Amino acid sequence: MLVQGTGGVALFALQFARAAGARVVALTSSAEKAATLARMGAAAVIDYRRNPAWAKAVREATGGRGPEIIVETTGSSLDQSLAAVAFGGFIGVVGFLGGREAPIDLRHLIVPAVRVHGWWSDRAPDSKPCAAPWRCMKSGGNRQHLRPRETRAAFEHMRRAAHVGKIVIDLLGNTDYLSSSNFTRVTSLVAAGNTARTRMPTRRLPAVTPMILL
Repeated sequence: MLVQGTGGVALFALQFARAAGARVVALTSSAEKAATLARMGAAAVIDYRRNPAWAKAVREATGGRGPEIIVETTGSSLDQSLAAVAFGGFIGVVGFLGGREAPIDLRHLIVPAVRVHGWWSDRAPDSKPCAAPWRCMKSGGNRQHLRPRETRAAFEHMRRAAHVGKIVIDLLGNTDYLSSSNFTRVTSLVAAGNTARTRMPTRRLPAVTPMILL
């Protein structure tokens, strides 16, 4: 399996894949982030800045076969994902952080019989196979919990791709509970027109804690 970067989607995908016993290859842009990915279970990490045409490097990291599943969060790199994926493989397009347009070589789609599927979800995993891995999710070791007055800094932090995982803007300004180990339920939060999910302890909190996840 291939994941792209160290955003929230990539880190969740990596951990679910490892929990299922899959081998994961990851793309990143720095040695520090590469160390985080390796610590979280990535078997191989490729620096896409040093290897802008990373499809070949991904195939080499998988013994020439290519990953059977690719979680495409960049969008504009879809053609490289098509060139890297295994014969009969699957690409789940879940984002467009690098741009909404992706010119592709149709031969990369037709010849290897690849399946490409657009996907999004606002639902926390609730099926039995996912329940245990969900309880074991890790943050990546770089918590970014900011207050409303730091919103501009949060977006600048995101623009520079300096974050690992999600950036959380806590609208109540109370971040103490975010380090609690008493995560017992999943609450749906709506921010900026998008539904995000977070897990919160049931005690010491109002019914819904407003926050924005970037």
